[in-house]
Amino acid sequence: PLDRTAREYLERRQELDKRLTRTARTAARIASSRQRLEELREARRATAEEVACREADIKSLFESLSYTRTRLSELESEVNTLRTARASYPQKELDNLMRRFGRLGP
Repeated sequence: PLDRTAREYLERRQELDKRLTRTARTAARIASSRQRLEELREARRATAEEVACREADIKSLFESLSYTRTRLSELESEVNTLRTARASYPQKELDNLMRRFGRLGP
């Protein structure tokens, strides 16, 4: 009976040791997974921040492009107005102005 009790105790102790080992491995995997999850969350936050910065850059570029287009349109209109004004003067009058003031443009 004592041998049997000792064997049962030894078997239960071995089973308990196996369970404790599995529990420790599971806890280690959980800790590793939590660490990986935190790393991924941090990477996601960094990516979201980078996307926000790039969106701001793109917005700024579009605003600059819009301003440049508006300015270009204004300058084209001004050039057309000057061409029209110049075309309205007779060549003789333009020649007189050139003699008096010199060449005024390209």
